[in-house]
Amino acid sequence: MNPLRMLDPELPRSIGAFGAQNVYTEVKMAQDMALDQSALVWEDVWNEFSEKFGRRYKSLDTCQTEDADTIFITMGSLSETARSAIIEMRETEEKVGFINLRLWRPFPGKILKKAIGNAKKVIVIDRMLSPGSQGGPLGLELRATYCNEIKHPKIWNFIVGLGGRLISRQTLKKIHEDVRGNKHLPEKYYLYDARVK
Repeated sequence: MNPLRMLDPELPRSIGAFGAQNVYTEVKMAQDMALDQSALVWEDVWNEFSEKFGRRYKSLDTCQTEDADTIFITMGSLSETARSAIIEMRETEEKVGFINLRLWRPFPGKILKKAIGNAKKVIVIDRMLSPGSQGGPLGLELRATYCNEIKHPKIWNFIVGLGGRLISRQTLKKIHEDVRGNKHLPEKYYLYDARVK
């Protein structure tokens, strides 16, 4: 084996890219620009993937959002539970909708705002808390997306399922009841006890 490819404590060396002070800021700026420009090729990549594998992906999926007064937004493993809860709530004539965010970076803020449309309330469900912040990552990103907007929906950020705690359809229905009933909820976020019977 080539000794130059091995790690040797007797021969310490730096492996990988490093930018000194004279170029580091420019490198980070170029990285950010490249990530933003990746949005130009999303559709092409997803179309090619769909042709090869028969599954179609988008930056976000929606369910019943067109006429919804309240929209749930989730990511990842909670999404199917949320979709089922929304469908059940629709059967009782609740005007709720659902958005499953599939793309995190670059954050698809414009697409997300368009999907939210004229909804009056948005319930963001995060499964992670960023301690010392104003909420969960998705809740923070959505609020930042609307920060310069005069008109925007009321955004509630619920933190659920920490430590792998099970989140059921009943949990999500209870969250909706709390929001619909104008129950006093913290402005920053609500660390929700998911043990709903």
